Amino acid sequence: MKLDLLKFLLLFLGASSLQFSSAAAAGMGEERIALVIGNDDYQNAPLMNPLNDAHDMKAALEQVGFSVIYKENLDLPSMEKTVQEFTHKLNKNSVGLFYYSGHGAQVDGSNFLVPVKSSISNKSELKARSYDVEIILDDMEEAGNGTNIVILDACRDNPFKGVKDIGDGLTLMSAPRGSLIAFATAPDSVASDKPLGQNSLYTKYLKKYIVKPNLDIQDMFVKVREGVEAEDPDQVPWEYSSLTGSFCFAGCSGGSYNQVNLIAPEPNSLRVEVSFWESIRNSHDPGDFRAYLKKYPDGQFALLARNRLIPPESPAPARTSIAKAFVSSMDCAYCPETVKLPEMGISFGKYEVTQNQWRAVMGKNPSYFFRCGGFCPVEYVSWDEVQLYIQRLNQMTGKRYRLPTEDEWFAACQAGGDQEYCGSDDIEAVAWYNDNSGGISHPAGQKKPNAWGLYDMSGNVGEWTSSCKNEKCLLRRACGGSWSDIKSRVDSGYHSNFGVAVHYHDLGFRLVLD
Repeated sequence: MKLDLLKFLLLFLGASSLQFSSAAAAGMGEERIALVIGNDDYQNAPLMNPLNDAHDMKAALEQVGFSVIYKENLDLPSMEKTVQEFTHKLNKNSVGLFYYSGHGAQVDGSNFLVPVKSSISNKSELKARSYDVEIILDDMEEAGNGTNIVILDACRDNPFKGVKDIGDGLTLMSAPRGSLIAFATAPDSVASDKPLGQNSLYTKYLKKYIVKPNLDIQDMFVKVREGVEAEDPDQVPWEYSSLTGSFCFAGCSGGSYNQVNLIAPEPNSLRVEVSFWESIRNSHDPGDFRAYLKKYPDGQFALLARNRLIPPESPAPARTSIAKAFVSSMDCAYCPETVKLPEMGISFGKYEVTQNQWRAVMGKNPSYFFRCGGFCPVEYVSWDEVQLYIQRLNQMTGKRYRLPTEDEWFAACQAGGDQEYCGSDDIEAVAWYNDNSGGISHPAGQKKPNAWGLYDMSGNVGEWTSSCKNEKCLLRRACGGSWSDIKSRVDSGYHSNFGVAVHYHDLGFRLVLD
């Protein structure tokens, strides 16, 4: 999963020559864009150097031609917004650089940058209230820029000592082709925030050598490592690189500033995955679907592949046999899977629309629980935004998707029965709600379906419908309850009313197809 998430669509990186000048860089058509963040104002574990580090790195990067977005002491919403602003500026001709100085931590094999104003006492809170490094890598991938450099001076003294399952320092990360990820010290190690001096030990040498001409980036980081180790043998700066050519921050001697070595672009990963799936979708060989899951464990069709590997169930329970009578299908790789309901004359969304499906149509994932993964329901989308999604999806497919009416939703929920929840009288069997959700949304299809093969009609996220509360339609109905609701708000008959422009992290939708 980590490697799939971290694959960059990189086209080229350069070998170079000529003493650096901003004018020369501009002349080559290369744009250098950096985001520099320094966080030190932590309530329980303040740091001494990050603002100095960030300020000095800003100056050094500007000296070598970078346009710098500079931020201090960001909370989580501000970090997310700033990263989006940064990645939106990247393009195929740009070099992107992200530098961070502040607290960082690792948990469950992932690295997190700790915002200010975050109250963290366990690993779940760390995941929910910190910034996953892979998110910025993923966003830089989407930008399609040619070169990405990530520098993390975030291995400071662990502020979470004694907290179960939160490790020291940062953990291993793979660097996709044409990229470099640099750490202030080795994996699973920490570097002290030196109380004396202007900068952390790492940034002290980083800012010194980044402005030196005729230093290839690899040699530059060797110089940094030698300087740090000379002062503190226990701190060993670390890099992961898959650069395919030379790159000099301050220019290389010889010819032009940044002579580009063109390399063949990697095939579009989504296109390759879709081709793989299309070649096996009608197969009756379980080995084909196991091969798909091995290559794409969190792929666009992983849920379908896993369903194809589930042994047929016993026909004993009446509702299981009823559900098998309904056939599901997908019109395209990014379309919602729907179940044809002859009794209603429509096809109904088998799952709530997922984050992957929204992102494929709209380009970005707005979800609050984006770390939940691509198969989790999209949420934090207003009714008006859902209409825009539907409009674009219909334009792309030539189909007629829409939101269900409230009556259609309740009929599909009950599936010809009369149960307290959508598919069962046992809420635990069919719904994520307040008592079992852990305060988060969950991937689609983990609970049992109802008799018509529809998942998560009760709980997980509430679902917009097209129905209005009144004639003016200023309020729209939402059904099903969510992960945050108590039992009584997840039953079959419950509905809510919301303004068409509101956003909630427990409110999503599913579609019907006429």
